[in-house]
Amino acid sequence: MKKILMLCMLMVVSLQSCVMKEEIHVNRKGNIDYSFNLDFSELMKFSPDAKDSMQKDMGKALDFFNGKELTIEQYLDLALAKEENGQEKKDSLLAEHPDLFKNLDNVLIKFVMNDSVGDVNFRIDAEDSDQLNKTFAQLEELSKVTKDKENPSKDAMDFNSVVSEKTYYESSKKVFERKVKEVDTAEMKKTNMGGMDKMFTYIVKVSFDRKIKSVSYPDAVISADGKSFTKEFKVGDIMEDPTILGYKVKLK
Repeated sequence: MKKILMLCMLMVVSLQSCVMKEEIHVNRKGNIDYSFNLDFSELMKFSPDAKDSMQKDMGKALDFFNGKELTIEQYLDLALAKEENGQEKKDSLLAEHPDLFKNLDNVLIKFVMNDSVGDVNFRIDAEDSDQLNKTFAQLEELSKVTKDKENPSKDAMDFNSVVSEKTYYESSKKVFERKVKEVDTAEMKKTNMGGMDKMFTYIVKVSFDRKIKSVSYPDAVISADGKSFTKEFKVGDIMEDPTILGYKVKLK
């Protein structure tokens, strides 16, 4: 996912923007449905070269998983399939990290790519905020252990969205909060594309079964039924200060 995201940012050739959307639904029992979607259809439409590059990078595996939801283990199999001794690498990883896929059965990834549609969807079904936090932590660990040590820039698996690495959630009956730890933004700023990153939109939508009493974002857009809010950011602003993605919602 990281490779596709960076390719989208590097190869955009028009004023059309890629849209990243993060959606969270919290029900009355505290169960959380989390999804992260990257829509690069406009890039596919206006930049055939970018489409060809993505398809070449994914190889024949695209024919297998296009339009299908994959588990994390299936995705790892595909990521390693194009590498020499891929199965041996997986066996070695599992021998060294027997709990590699622990608590990741609730994570699914879906790619859709054709002449006019480019879409990546990543979703997690969590029993509560604690399980969501543990899932993100496990995904971070998976990213670390599958990284190519000889070529650190080549990640076999990287599931972190723009925010997940330093993000955690807390919830109670009437409060839902996302906290974002302060980080050294020096590395993030290195990817700044001369202001072009501000063209990319990041949308956060959070919904509940209960009505919202207040949201810490003064300019959040509350839905007509009062049960969800939407907030838009520019990716460049997030890269400069990731903590702007933290929020607190009080429910009635």
